[in-house]
Amino acid sequence: IESVFKGKACTEIRESALGLTKRLAQTAQETFGDFEEAVEKDATKTAVLDGTVHPLTSYVINYVKFLFDYQSTLKQLFQEFENGTESDSQLASVTMRIMQALQTNLDGKSKQYKDPALTHLFLMNNIHYMVRSVRSCLACS
Repeated sequence: IESVFKGKACTEIRESALGLTKRLAQTAQETFGDFEEAVEKDATKTAVLDGTVHPLTSYVINYVKFLFDYQSTLKQLFQEFENGTESDSQLASVTMRIMQALQTNLDGKSKQYKDPALTHLFLMNNIHYMVRSVRSCLACS
């Protein structure tokens, strides 16, 4: 934008573009915060009777994979929004908070099982799914 809209006459265009980019970055940050909160507070009663992977886990993992697909764009946005903050760490922080919210939610859902063995199986299956999915996503990057 700086090189295309050079000169004093285009100052307003450059400032508008910068303002728009900052608002877009702020909206992305708010969206991730809202998603994190929704994951943490998800109270669906979708019971997984046999301790397999919960639908919320696969939904969140797909969302995180989507973030990886657009990581270069998101890093640029975070860089615009957070001057002086490393954009890689910003994206990692957002991802970690979402994954922690999922873990917290799954811990709560695991307590619905009456059989302690199913509680542990449920948590193991979900964590294994999360790790395997993230590893395969990182291998593709």
